[in-house]
Amino acid sequence: MRPPGRWLTAALCCGLFLFVLCGCATREGPRRPALGPAAWEREVRRLELDPAEVVYPLSCTEEMRDAARRAAGGGSPLQQLRQLQDYLFDPSRFRFDYDVRRTYTAAEAFEAKSGNCVSFTSLFIALARSIRIPVQAALLVLPENVEREEDLVVVRSHIVAVHPHAEGRQVFDFYRLREDRGPRLVMIDDLAVYAVYL
Repeated sequence: MRPPGRWLTAALCCGLFLFVLCGCATREGPRRPALGPAAWEREVRRLELDPAEVVYPLSCTEEMRDAARRAAGGGSPLQQLRQLQDYLFDPSRFRFDYDVRRTYTAAEAFEAKSGNCVSFTSLFIALARSIRIPVQAALLVLPENVEREEDLVVVRSHIVAVHPHAEGRQVFDFYRLREDRGPRLVMIDDLAVYAVYL
């Protein structure tokens, strides 16, 4: 699948920035957090884009589903997610290597066993959803990470996976942090994940 043109990349990234600035993404969560492949295609068509040119960053292969089932084991959804994260960091079973320069979709990250926080988060979300545990993405936006580069305002942020549960929500990220990060955490939907991926 070839990536979209520069105009689409710029438009989606600007859209995400406005989305976050305008408060459409709130601590409570976006209106349509998880789309799934069929809903993804419908939403992309609704935006008058060609689904063949807009990759679904959270797609999951059968091999990934099998790995998720084995890794998650039994227990509560929260226990299964912790076991899934342990699997991704266990060099004898998977070993995910951090590489800041590599942004992959979930399937690409599973194959490469490496990537940045976007890659890890996409992979974790895809694996969790494949075993029917609701997980969505969130941005950790830090005010000190806003810079000016010539005529552009660049906002650097960190993306994590979040699982809502009865007592609140649990954060899963590449740094193995599992606590709720408070008001700096901005929940985003799958389309926003794509914009971050770009």
